[in-house]
Amino acid sequence: MFTNFLYALVFVLFLYGCATKQVYTGNYNDSAVISNNTGPLKMVKLDVKAANGDCLVREAKPERTLEKHKIEFEGAFDVTDPRQKAVANVISSLDRFQNKKFSMPTATKFKFSHKAEVSRTLGDSLIEVNPSPASARAMRKPEFGGTDNQALIAHMLAYQVAGQRTVYKDFRKKAALQEKCLVSRYAISKRALSDFAEAFAAYLTNPDLLNISDCEKTFAYMKDFFGEESNEITCASRQKRFNSQAGSADQSSGTAK
Repeated sequence: MFTNFLYALVFVLFLYGCATKQVYTGNYNDSAVISNNTGPLKMVKLDVKAANGDCLVREAKPERTLEKHKIEFEGAFDVTDPRQKAVANVISSLDRFQNKKFSMPTATKFKFSHKAEVSRTLGDSLIEVNPSPASARAMRKPEFGGTDNQALIAHMLAYQVAGQRTVYKDFRKKAALQEKCLVSRYAISKRALSDFAEAFAAYLTNPDLLNISDCEKTFAYMKDFFGEESNEITCASRQKRFNSQAGSADQSSGTAK
């Protein structure tokens, strides 16, 4: 009789587990929450919009942006290389925030590799971009862009930004210690600066990911950090803003000619 009770208990626990476990749909474009309101993205770079820079500037002439900010690349590249365009899109988008409270990354060299190793910053000026062992399989999928992934580039640049003055200390005080922002699982992994880097990458490459109830203070911090005053900050509004700025810039350059 006791054995029958144990079998019944195990069966009930099994049914409970099936009803409550996290079920990932495989569609990484479902904002921060995947299903059943139970779990965040593994990493911001696995959001399709963020990965492909759908909310960013689309640079027609990436060489101008790269030259302006003294961005270099290790190895043989030409201006049509998608990795150069991806970096230029991220840098140009950052440059559009006129009231930001951080300095633009400059004199930075990028080294791209397809090795399954973690991406890393080497010193103050070299960024090595790799797919990483934890996400190498996903990063091989065309929708995530591999090392052309613009959310990954933004994430790596965030480490440089976090090293400026008291940026990370301020972020910790005003946001990270105030809430557990579940923008991604990597953000809460306790790896050094991962919470800041993921929040920074999400806010820039797809702010919809960060604009969730778990991240209210983090979103407010990034909004102030980027110097945005608009009450509507979404991927769609970001696209509209960048497109209008690009149009104004084209008209100005046309007038100058």
